[in-house]
Amino acid sequence: MSSKAEHKLTSQAIFVTKNVLLVEPMLEQGYAHKFIARAPGAIGAFNGIGTCWWYTKRGLEAVENLATMLVESDKSFMGCDLDSAAGTIKNTLVETKPPYSNAKRTLTHKSLRMT
Repeated sequence: MSSKAEHKLTSQAIFVTKNVLLVEPMLEQGYAHKFIARAPGAIGAFNGIGTCWWYTKRGLEAVENLATMLVESDKSFMGCDLDSAAGTIKNTLVETKPPYSNAKRTLTHKSLRMT
């Protein structure tokens, strides 16, 4: 893949993330995406909290565009279903760990602290 193609993919991915909101958009139609947010390494059905974020219309279009770009960027994706690719992009956003996720966590009787 050329660096120009990589730049286009990266730019589109950034555009997607800029169109995911934590509150329902007031000036345009919003599309809810509900999921269970879990702490990194959490196991079990009750180790998370139900949450929702919102895609703008442009955000959903950007997800579809990114899926198309990814499928067209590599021959190994040939024949991949675009809806599945878009769903994978959305799920990847949900599963992306925050930058501190590699830190060791220690639970104390007073609080959860980073070490």
